[in-house]
Amino acid sequence: MNEYQSILTGLIELSKLTDQIKTGIIIGSRSRTQHPADEYSDIDIIMLVDDIEHFIKSDEWLDSLGKYHISFSENTIANGKERRVVFDNALDADFLFLKANDIDKIEKDKDFKEIIARSYCILFDKIGFDDVLRRIALSPEQYFLLSESEFVNIVNDFWFHSIWAAKKVLRGELWVAKNCVDNYMKNILLQMIELFTHAVNGSSYDTWHCGRFIEQWAEPWIVKEFPNIFAGYSANDIFRALSKSMDLFRKLSVKTAEKLNYIYPNEADMYAANFLESVKKFR
Repeated sequence: MNEYQSILTGLIELSKLTDQIKTGIIIGSRSRTQHPADEYSDIDIIMLVDDIEHFIKSDEWLDSLGKYHISFSENTIANGKERRVVFDNALDADFLFLKANDIDKIEKDKDFKEIIARSYCILFDKIGFDDVLRRIALSPEQYFLLSESEFVNIVNDFWFHSIWAAKKVLRGELWVAKNCVDNYMKNILLQMIELFTHAVNGSSYDTWHCGRFIEQWAEPWIVKEFPNIFAGYSANDIFRALSKSMDLFRKLSVKTAEKLNYIYPNEADMYAANFLESVKKFR
């Protein structure tokens, strides 16, 4: 935390000078003991404020924290806005601004609850928000297994897009095809990895979010396949990665269906697999 201390000190001093800022909370790796921060970690700070747009559009408050070189904004959890900044020495800081008068909505936000339940550290608090944080920390969100109909739907979604991506390759739309295979379909694959892992280990097993630390929580035989399932920018390699992704997805989804006693949509699987083999053969 020492490298960020001047930024944190400046933020605390800024909060003393204005009533606009109500609460500051450090989240993420800089606040936790499991998978703690390393030399490459950024710092994430949730700030409850009166006027979000002021902190998104104004640079004056940012100037008071130190010399910065890059800054942009984006939407974030609980209908808030985030200002992402790179300071001197490539120190990157994410400031998540939430409306101080929306505490009830913030407390109910799924993403906010998941973040706080994992870890947090109060930097300053003028409005007693600590009570809300403690309530959330005492009742962490549980993973809910997909229903059978939800499972069947994402399996069909995957097989549908395997055909869709293959057609894009055949049309020479490699950018679109690669994006489908390595982005859209990988997100479905990640859902299946999470579902399989929870089916095997229970709902309380920690699969983090967005693939974080997947190399550590997923089974080794799954991780072993990761180098094979991403594509280079060529038709042949996209087909190769698509085929390998299909193999891994099939193995996972069949095992998951068996574990949960769900119906597996075998017809969709076979049709997509046969289509891919046919177009690869006659290219």
